[in-house]
Amino acid sequence: LQPLPAARASLRAALAQAASPPRPASQVRASFALSRLEQTAGEGDDSIAHAESALQIASSSQLDALAIQGLIELANAWSTQYRMADMQRLLRSALAQADSIRAYALAARARFELARALSRTGGEESEIAQLLDRAAAFYTEASMPGERVKVLNWRVLLDIRHARYGPARTAAAQLRALAAASGSAVSVLDAEELLAEIDDHTAAFPSAIELLS
Repeated sequence: LQPLPAARASLRAALAQAASPPRPASQVRASFALSRLEQTAGEGDDSIAHAESALQIASSSQLDALAIQGLIELANAWSTQYRMADMQRLLRSALAQADSIRAYALAARARFELARALSRTGGEESEIAQLLDRAAAFYTEASMPGERVKVLNWRVLLDIRHARYGPARTAAAQLRALAAASGSAVSVLDAEELLAEIDDHTAAFPSAIELLS
């Protein structure tokens, strides 16, 4: 991996190259990458600016799929400023547009990101669960284990938060098996930490396990 300044310089050079002569799709993708980089660096304003630029270029160039991705990228950039209502509005728009053009992978990502945003702000639990389940179903059918790992991980955290330790343990075990099958050692460790956390909770309240699960 490149150090942050070198990665930033490389992406800026790629963006400038894509602008002359204009190659809108390449401009959009470079702007997405810069937005993510600046978000990682804690530069929220720059992250938002790059995401907004990408969305504007994709929309004006009628690159529908990239414009939907732009809504998702901008929503994530806004998370740096805790603009949660704006995030949810953009993600709902992205989901509706993705469904309308049958962009199933984008719809799954929008569902996952919307579920995360809602869970951070006390959203309706049934809607969050439905969003996660539908995203997981798509990733399972599409054989995308890496994305399914992310969804399962969030589902385990949601179950733990609501003291549903039985379902949480089942999902965490599935997460560990899926992570192992996909060769993700980091995700295996994450799953084992979640299982240990569940064990801690159930050991502390053994008489309540059945009721809580």
